[in-house]
Amino acid sequence: MVSLVRVGTDSGDIFVTSAPDLPGIEVQATIHGSRTEIERRVVDGVLELEQTCASWIGVCRVDWFVAVPRREGLAFELSAGSGNIEADEVFGELSAEVGSGNVTITEGTSPRVNLASGSGNVAVRQGNIGRLVGHTGSGNIGVDLVAPTAWVELDTGSGNVDVGLPAGAYVLDLDTGSGNISTSGVVSYRNAGQTVLISTGSGNIDLRGRH
Repeated sequence: MVSLVRVGTDSGDIFVTSAPDLPGIEVQATIHGSRTEIERRVVDGVLELEQTCASWIGVCRVDWFVAVPRREGLAFELSAGSGNIEADEVFGELSAEVGSGNVTITEGTSPRVNLASGSGNVAVRQGNIGRLVGHTGSGNIGVDLVAPTAWVELDTGSGNVDVGLPAGAYVLDLDTGSGNISTSGVVSYRNAGQTVLISTGSGNIDLRGRH
C-alpha cells in the first residue's frame, strides 16, 4: 500500500485532491513539449511522479493531477520549480515547495503541514492542522484555521500576513520590519499550549481570533 505520494516538476502545476469513494490513486499528466518525459514508479510504499527533460531547448512542462482515497496515513511531498501547487481536502502530513508560484491548501486535515514559495503567495483555507509552517521569500500569506492548532509559524521577506484562528490564549511573537500589527480575539500568555510566530520583513500582520 502506498503511504507517501511524492510529486515533482521542474515546470508545471500540481493539483492534489481526495475523494471518499476512490478505490485507488488516480494520476493524470498533461505534457507540454515533445521533449518532456515523465516517470511513475512505486518503491517501498512511495509513489513517485517525476518530470524529466530530454533537452532544455523548447517547451518542457508537465501539469500533474492526482486524486487519492480520503484516508489517514497517506503523506504528500510536492515540489515545483516554477508553477502553482494546490491541495484540496487532503488528509495526512503534507509538504509543498515551489521556487516561483503560489501554494494553496483548501480544507486540509493534517497533523503537520510545511509550505514554502521562493516568490509567490501561500494560502491555507479552512484548515484543520496540528502544526503549520509557512514561508515565502516575496509574497503574501493568508491562513484560515477552523480548529485549535498547537503551532503556527509564518514568515515572509516582503508581504502581508493575515491569519484567522479560534479565539483564545497563545504564546505570541509577532514582528514586522516595516508595517502595522493588529490583533483581536487572542490573548498573549507565555504558558499557553498554543504558539503563533509571525514575521515579515516589510508588510502588515493581522491576527484574528474567532469565537
